[in-house]
Amino acid sequence: SSHGRKTPIILMTPPPLNREAWAKFKGIDNRSNERHLAYGAVVKQVAQKYECSVLDVWKLLEGDSSPGVYGKYLTDGLHLNEMGNRKLYDGLMELIRKDFPDLAPQQDGSQQGIPLEGKLWEELC
Repeated sequence: SSHGRKTPIILMTPPPLNREAWAKFKGIDNRSNERHLAYGAVVKQVAQKYECSVLDVWKLLEGDSSPGVYGKYLTDGLHLNEMGNRKLYDGLMELIRKDFPDLAPQQDGSQQGIPLEGKLWEELC
C-alpha cells in the first residue's frame, strides 16, 4: 500500500436463494440456502482473519425470512433485480461511510471523503 495506507477490501456474502424460482429458471435444482449460508460463514471468517470489511448480503436482503420476502430482490431466484441492486448499493455505501469514510462521497459542508464534482475533462488534459 502506498503512503502507509491499507488497501480497502470489502468481501460480500452470497444472497439468499429462492430455490424454487432458481430451479424453474435453470431447469435443475442445483443450489441451496444451506450452501449459501455455509459459503457466507467462510467469507466472514476470511474477512475476520485478514481484517477486511464484509457486507452481509444475506442479512441485507432478509435471507432469514421467507422466499416471498427476499424473493422480491431477485430476478431468477439467485441474481439481484433493480430493487436488490439498490438495496446492495445502499448497504455498500453505508459500510464505506462507516469503515472507509475518506473514500465515501463528500456530504454537504464536509471536507472528508471524495468530492462529488471534479475537474472537467478539458481541464485535466
